[in-house]
Amino acid sequence: MRQEDYVNDAIELLRQLIATPSVSRDEKAAADIMQRRMTAYGLAPRRDGNNVWALSPFWDDSKPTLLLNAHIDTVKPVSSWTRDPYEPTLEGDRLYGLGSNDCGGGLTTLLQVFRWLSLRPQPYNYVYLASAEEEVSGKEGFSRALPLLPKIDVAIVGEPTGMQPAIAEKGLMVLDVIAHGKSGHAARNEGVNAIYEALDDMVWIKNYKFKKMSELLGPTKMTLTVVNAGTQHNVVPDCCKMLVDVRTNEHYTNEEVYDIIKANVKSEVHAHSFRLHSSHIPTDHPLVKRCVELGLKPYGWPSCHGRRSSSGRANRHAHIPPTSSSASARCATRSVPTKSCCNHEEAHGVSRSVEKQQAGNGGITNHLDWVYLDEQRAVECRGKEKDADDELPRRVHRTAEIFLVQKHDGGSGKKADNSGAQTVEHALHHTRLHVAHEHLADENHEYKRRQDKRECGH
Repeated sequence: MRQEDYVNDAIELLRQLIATPSVSRDEKAAADIMQRRMTAYGLAPRRDGNNVWALSPFWDDSKPTLLLNAHIDTVKPVSSWTRDPYEPTLEGDRLYGLGSNDCGGGLTTLLQVFRWLSLRPQPYNYVYLASAEEEVSGKEGFSRALPLLPKIDVAIVGEPTGMQPAIAEKGLMVLDVIAHGKSGHAARNEGVNAIYEALDDMVWIKNYKFKKMSELLGPTKMTLTVVNAGTQHNVVPDCCKMLVDVRTNEHYTNEEVYDIIKANVKSEVHAHSFRLHSSHIPTDHPLVKRCVELGLKPYGWPSCHGRRSSSGRANRHAHIPPTSSSASARCATRSVPTKSCCNHEEAHGVSRSVEKQQAGNGGITNHLDWVYLDEQRAVECRGKEKDADDELPRRVHRTAEIFLVQKHDGGSGKKADNSGAQTVEHALHHTRLHVAHEHLADENHEYKRRQDKRECGH
């Protein structure tokens, strides 16, 4: 197959997924589509609930395992949509529709990456997982699928990160904080006002600063977001209920932050869950080092994977690259050793020249110039390839460049026009994540050796 065939397959599948409602916890139809398509590709998919995955051929338990993951669920479309969210519309190089980029783009392009990798043995195993319930951090999604997978050493997860590698993300904990009083009549000097009882706690929540700062994620922070109290104007409220959003950095567990808060407020404190901890991948990991070599800038993702607001994400579109490009499919990614992360997405207004690639047999070349056009939200791709074969040049094979593509409109913050396009995470964009064939297994082994040595105190 030619590179453009993989791209066209991704677009065709993406359009089918857009036309199929797959709101969180109701993804069966989309999961059916993914299972049928993977079967048609000859990938022998496995399924549990609405999670569908496949293992690489040539499996070798002695090799490290790479996970390629994206989610099939979407948020609900909101009233501000200016077009049918379930009608995929291709206009120029943009494909409009709910979930076209979050995360249909990552879902479909990572599947094509899996197919491309499966053409020949690799120095690592790899797993493709289309998971459910990501948008609501549901227990029937990734959490359900992970115990059924082989041991994962590192993962690449399709998510929007401004075309830069997000190598850490904040944890999330939601707290119910409840202050108690005693009801009475507002006209008489009676009762204990629960709102007044809560005021000192509100001030403490507003002003308290957690001491441990993260270079990647900044401080652990908490925000009072909801307050409910009272029944009518003349009744002293006997209960004031507050909702507190807590975002932890990697220096605190959610349990530690919960204990600190509980020790400093007089109100009741109850956590909805402790399970969404902060995560990170070490900066000396081979994938992170390779990103830096490519000129990318690792950073910390401020929200928690799987629990993001739907605000500002109503109308979306995906960019489609010209099929004449000689690059393969690429996707915005988050890279995670088990539960850590590493993402890329668009650095707009930037021009990058990808070096000329040469291999034997008469100097086979693959030269690409990528020009990121910030204002036009387009990409000019110029490529020439002397290889008569449909496959990529041999050196590309040897260096095992995993091309992962996802497009983003640049996040300029400009108000959407009548087309309904807002800031988006793209289906098919241009970031290259190179995972060196001949080095990944060795570097991973060396990295683990250093980790084991540190843990043993040597």
